[in-house]
Amino acid sequence: MSFIKKIFHTKNYLCLYLNDGRELMVPAEFLRKACPCSLCRHQPARQKAKSLKVLDEDAQIASIKKIGNYGVQILFSDNHSTGIFSFDYLYQLILSNEFCKSSIKSR
Repeated sequence: MSFIKKIFHTKNYLCLYLNDGRELMVPAEFLRKACPCSLCRHQPARQKAKSLKVLDEDAQIASIKKIGNYGVQILFSDNHSTGIFSFDYLYQLILSNEFCKSSIKSR
């Protein structure tokens, strides 16, 4: 977490303040779709979850829990919380997504 100074959330965004002064806002629905847990990464299980009305488009962030200096666990509004987003994974997600890249603000 050496590059992250502060992390917090709103219901629609995970907000990261980086040590270099940049601010990043990552949409909740993007994070829900990118969840790294085995349920979400395993396609047949993912389809089963979809049939249980787990809707990424409606995803909101209910809470976050910092996991040491490694990452963050996100509790989504659909009660899904098994994925741990490493800070390195979050950073790669941000760099790979045009919306996230456009939300980067320098102070």
